[in-house]
Amino acid sequence: MYLIFFDDGYAQYSALDRIRHVCCVSQHVWEDVHVDSREFIKDYLQQYPERPMVRLTNNQIIKVEWNAQWWTAKVLAVNASLVKLFFEADKRTEWIYRGSTRLEPLYRELMNAEASRTQGHKTARRHFTMQKHKQRAPFVEYTRCDPLSDAAQSKKRTGAVAASEAVPEPKKRMTAKKSTAGRRASDMDAMAASAAATMALVRIPQEAQALHYDGSEGQRCQQTLPENPPGTVKFVPHRCDVTCLEDIDDDPNLHKGKNPFLCPIFFGWERQISKKHPGPKQFVFYRTPCGRRLRNLNDTQYYLHETKSKLTIDLFSYEPCLDPFAYFVPKKSFCDIRDLSYGRENVPVPCANGVDREYPDYIEYSQFRMPTRGVNMNLDSSFLCGCDCEDDCQDRSKCSCVQLTITASRALTSGEANDDAGYHYRRLNEAMVTGVYECNSSCKCSKRCYNRVVQNGLQLRLQVFKTDRKGWGIRCLNDIPAGCFICCYAGQLLTEQGANEDGERFGDEYMAELDHIEVVEKLKEGYESDVVEPDGEMSSDGSSGADAGAEEGDSDSDFSAEDSNVESGKQSGGARSTKSPGSETEKTEEWAKNIPLDADGNEGAFLDGEGGESAEQAVGEEDDDSNSRLPSLDGLRRSSRLSKLPNPKSKEAQSVTALKATEAATAEEAEREVQQKEKEGVVEGKKKNRYKPLRSWYNEEFCFIMDAKTQGNLGRYLNHSCSPNVFVQNVFVDTHDLRFPWVAFFAEKLIRAGEELTWDYSYKIGSVPGKVLYCYCQSQDCRGRLL
Repeated sequence: MYLIFFDDGYAQYSALDRIRHVCCVSQHVWEDVHVDSREFIKDYLQQYPERPMVRLTNNQIIKVEWNAQWWTAKVLAVNASLVKLFFEADKRTEWIYRGSTRLEPLYRELMNAEASRTQGHKTARRHFTMQKHKQRAPFVEYTRCDPLSDAAQSKKRTGAVAASEAVPEPKKRMTAKKSTAGRRASDMDAMAASAAATMALVRIPQEAQALHYDGSEGQRCQQTLPENPPGTVKFVPHRCDVTCLEDIDDDPNLHKGKNPFLCPIFFGWERQISKKHPGPKQFVFYRTPCGRRLRNLNDTQYYLHETKSKLTIDLFSYEPCLDPFAYFVPKKSFCDIRDLSYGRENVPVPCANGVDREYPDYIEYSQFRMPTRGVNMNLDSSFLCGCDCEDDCQDRSKCSCVQLTITASRALTSGEANDDAGYHYRRLNEAMVTGVYECNSSCKCSKRCYNRVVQNGLQLRLQVFKTDRKGWGIRCLNDIPAGCFICCYAGQLLTEQGANEDGERFGDEYMAELDHIEVVEKLKEGYESDVVEPDGEMSSDGSSGADAGAEEGDSDSDFSAEDSNVESGKQSGGARSTKSPGSETEKTEEWAKNIPLDADGNEGAFLDGEGGESAEQAVGEEDDDSNSRLPSLDGLRRSSRLSKLPNPKSKEAQSVTALKATEAATAEEAEREVQQKEKEGVVEGKKKNRYKPLRSWYNEEFCFIMDAKTQGNLGRYLNHSCSPNVFVQNVFVDTHDLRFPWVAFFAEKLIRAGEELTWDYSYKIGSVPGKVLYCYCQSQDCRGRLL
């Protein structure tokens, strides 16, 4: 089957026997195509096989442009590059090419890329954009032919190129590109000696199953402990107090560097899993050293408080799928580093390379942000508001810092405060776009506070490792529960000018924008743009949207830049003007068809016997794209004024032509005045921002940039994935200045030992001209490109 694009906007599949052979092909094929489709065909042929297309599945809801308006449609079927959509408003179906800009996800992505190019960014930037958990939605993917699919090319590759290096190409690129080196087969015969040295309490069972991950192979093993750890006794009914743990020094620092979820077990606790019959659901219980069984985190919190235990609540997990005894050991490593942080982290960060003998580039390791010239951070504690809690902020309603997080959530689209915002038992269940405010140096609570998480630093066992195609990455050596804090992203703080200069000279692959203010303000300003009117609601001219029916397959051209511009549809909120039987628009069209031809055979007959515009002009310019469109209200207004126009062959018309030039200059000057008034927010009928942009109060235009290329921490090694298992969160610790949040990573779901930790870079594809960055995450929802 062959995909055929027609001049009138249609697209369909046809068999070979239904296609005529071309005897002679032009050098530039698109020059033989209709003007409306010329640009599309040109871009399609020049970019093939790379094509931006919207990934869709059955029963999904998507916005589609039709007649310069956004409509809501439902996906009925997907056939390769085509999608069949059902428009509920007028009960019609239509096949549309999945690479059409009529589809809202693709149109929005292209518009965002164009807006980024106009801002003058010369370097690529990651975006710390928090996204709430939501159902899978349509997204844009970039299909391409993978050069690594050729086995001959794979054999010529000698190793993976690090993520911080650019792929050598004839043309110099201004951004880094992920490695396209071939995949090497991992050797299962040898085990790194250093891996065994770091697992003093670990014994690898022979029945451990081998698991394969990107760049290396390894084993998921089970750690063994004594059957009856000291401190376990038979339960006797009593009221728990400090005497329950008086003989146990349960300081978690005694086992620093080990799996934190094993700390309670080291001090005599037991983690039990039970199942109710019938049913497969499992439940977790913790048995304390005094024999009491705890059923949830609330019980655990009360027990730790009553017994004055040194253990913290985040050392416990009631997820049945989490295995605190599981750990990951790589099967092979050519190069090892015992601690990549050089002792600056709470837990050593080992490094292993099972692909080649390359070591990671040296960096000046730092867990904190480092401001450079032009960046002034106010870290004075006098400008911080603190709480007076004496119970380690267990009561969220009384902690002023927690209430800051809840109050900030009012900036979301609902306008109501989210009482569940922030940490729960030191876990973050979902990303908070408006940020999280932790307790600080001005608070009276201790370090064991329930609202102190990110500032406590790294607690998990992570490992930096070499991947086959993505450079260096990070994986966890133990299971991580959902909502658990992982690490921060630290580096140099640069201004916009400094970031552009450093990016062009040294590379921009580790740059990320601190765009917390812009994300929240954009969310506040545009929350009404997604409102969809109910089916059957009357449009502005009083007619019902269901009356605008069209036959299946009606399509307007989406191949030209003019046709893809649907700015009016963005402002309309999803309604379009329709015609009802007997309406004035329909009468005007029928009347125009009956206009007699002139002497030359053209539809140039003049109206009212005195001359005027042609019938084609009377109906408007709806036929410029050779597509069938419903008439707009603008065309209706033009038609109603035709009888008042002078004869273009008369002397009066010539004077009108001269007058038009003067009017055009006057209109251009008036337009400039309107634009100036729009900037000042005084134009009547225009939507005005209620508040002045926050960053303008600092006399700043751009956000600050975090660059971790030469100075940073282990957060720089987290790779991208289109289906990440880690989400990013802005946290305010040492300052409440919204320009300088801490950037923290939290587990989005349960992460198994040995899995790579990834987050979504949120690059804007096409934002930097001449730069292409492919994605090799290999997830089900992979978009194909990063930049």
